[in-house]
Amino acid sequence: MNVDKDKIIKESIVIIKTYMPKYRRKARIKFPSLSDEVVKDIFNEAVLKFLVKRNNGYYEDKGQLQAFVFKIADGLLINKFKETALKAEKTDLVQLLTNANAIDKERLEHIQFFLHKAIGNLKEDEKKIINLYYIYGYTDEVIAQHLETSPSAAKMRRHYALSKLRKQLEGKKNLFL
Repeated sequence: MNVDKDKIIKESIVIIKTYMPKYRRKARIKFPSLSDEVVKDIFNEAVLKFLVKRNNGYYEDKGQLQAFVFKIADGLLINKFKETALKAEKTDLVQLLTNANAIDKERLEHIQFFLHKAIGNLKEDEKKIINLYYIYGYTDEVIAQHLETSPSAAKMRRHYALSKLRKQLEGKKNLFL
C-alpha cells in the first residue's frame, strides 16, 4: 500500500485536535497519577498507531474512529500503568514516611517499625493494592485492570487489607497522634 505522509500528518492533526481534550479528561479520571504530558504523548502515539493500522487495512469504519483511537490509547496507558505499578511494588510505605518533616526521629522509627511489620503481614496482592491506591493515587478501576478483576472486587480487597492493617495497629494509636 502506498502511504501519503502529508495526508497522514494532516489527518493525525485533525484527530488529535478533535479527540485529545475528551481523552485527556477520561485519562485524568482513570489514571490520576499520570501527568498530562504523558497522556498527550500516549494519545499522539495511539493516533499514529491507528493511522498505520488503518492504512494496512484495519479499522475501515470511520464512524468508529474515536472508539478505535481511545482503545489503542487505553492499551498504551495500561502498559504505562503496569510499568509504573512495577515501580510502586518496589516502593515501601516506610520510605514515604521518612520525608515527613513534622515527626521527630524516634517517633518516626516507631511508626516505621510498626507499619513495616503490619504491612509485612499482608499478602502480596494486598500490599500492592495499598501502595497503588494510597501512595500512587490509582483508582479502584485502574487497580482492577492491573489485577485483572472487577473494580468492586478491587475495592473490597482494598477495604479488607485496610481492616487487617487497622486490627494490627489498633493498640498503637498513640504513635500517630
